[in-house]
Amino acid sequence: MATIASNQTALLKECDPDNFLNFPPFYTLQLVETTKKNQLLIWRNLIVKYSYLRKLKTLSLNEFELFENQQIGRRLDEEGRKAVAQELIESGHGEWADASHNTLQITWRTPSDWASVFYQHAMEYELIETVYTVYELHSGDISRGTEFHGLDASTCMRALETLVHSGKAQIFDGAETLDETGFKFLRS
Repeated sequence: MATIASNQTALLKECDPDNFLNFPPFYTLQLVETTKKNQLLIWRNLIVKYSYLRKLKTLSLNEFELFENQQIGRRLDEEGRKAVAQELIESGHGEWADASHNTLQITWRTPSDWASVFYQHAMEYELIETVYTVYELHSGDISRGTEFHGLDASTCMRALETLVHSGKAQIFDGAETLDETGFKFLRS
């Protein structure tokens, strides 16, 4: 398992200003339900911020560097790692990237957050009522210079589905891949 490197100290201070990663009990899943809920929330927030700052898109449960701190001799066990993964999934910040449930696809925004970002961008740049592909949304000219340029196709689709439910987008079925899927933003 990868561990926290000393050259990441500044990054970790920004992600973990309260220094939870140096608190040995943080690496043991707590038994009291309210304490465990708070612990998982802290793990989620820490991982989301760390992923954002490092632009991480995936997290391996067996190799994620924050799950182990060699300086204090602590490591989050498998049950704890799975509980953290479940918290990320339930909050909309993760989804399984493999069938064996060892790797999570991470997003620092939830699908509804991305939906708002996409729609605001569409309104600002007058992208309404024009058909685009998902590929154009995450890697094309319409996203160049945005925080979502380079975002993965499945996260884009989940956000677009959120917009469909709110009447702000239409998705066209029939494409062979997610990247080829067509959509358009609608006036609300």
